[in-house]
Amino acid sequence: LQLRSDLNGNRAALLYMLQASDPDERGQWLQEIKHREKEIDDLVDQLLARNRDDAQITAKLQAFRLAREAFKQLRNEQAIPLIQAGKTEQAHAVMRGVLEERQRSARDKAMALGEEAKQRARAAMVASEQRSNQAVRDLVLVVAVALVLGVALALWLSRMIAGPLRDIAARASRIAEGEIALQASAVQRQDEIGQLEASFNRMAASLRDKAALAQGIAGGDLSLQGELRSELGRE
Repeated sequence: LQLRSDLNGNRAALLYMLQASDPDERGQWLQEIKHREKEIDDLVDQLLARNRDDAQITAKLQAFRLAREAFKQLRNEQAIPLIQAGKTEQAHAVMRGVLEERQRSARDKAMALGEEAKQRARAAMVASEQRSNQAVRDLVLVVAVALVLGVALALWLSRMIAGPLRDIAARASRIAEGEIALQASAVQRQDEIGQLEASFNRMAASLRDKAALAQGIAGGDLSLQGELRSELGRE
């Protein structure tokens, strides 16, 4: 876009210089032409440096520079000297002929560069959008995996902690209801839950022993009273 703007400004300055009748005004427009030329040259140099690893853009920039050099040579060697000499008709003829063709060639190459830049910008936007969508999908996947792992952990904790506690509570309820002759559960854990199960088994065994002694005494075996007192004394 900047290249096309400078090209159009340069062409307009040359036309104004052709129409000017005062030498000083022509000199001012000539300075404007030189200023525009420097801007174009600097911009091309910047683009070449920025895209030195891009063979396609570099080739298009070099083609544009060659077209510009051909235009500048004809303009500086023929059109401008004729304008400065006051030969406006001859200058106009040069500008409408080969000079116009060379100007058009340079402008077409600048437009091709502009279209290339637009296409690359669109491609970059599409790629950026794709990366953004992929990032969202990755985030959703991570959250889903985290939720699944969280549910699995909760189920595992429930099985490892809540299950054994419910079993102990159920056995305690059965004992409270009078079902003393419960078999002790196998203790397979070494953590706090295992210690609780072992303590509950000892309590249940103690209750069974006391109940057996009480039943023996009730049956007439008074010799068991001493043993029952001993059991109660240990508590």
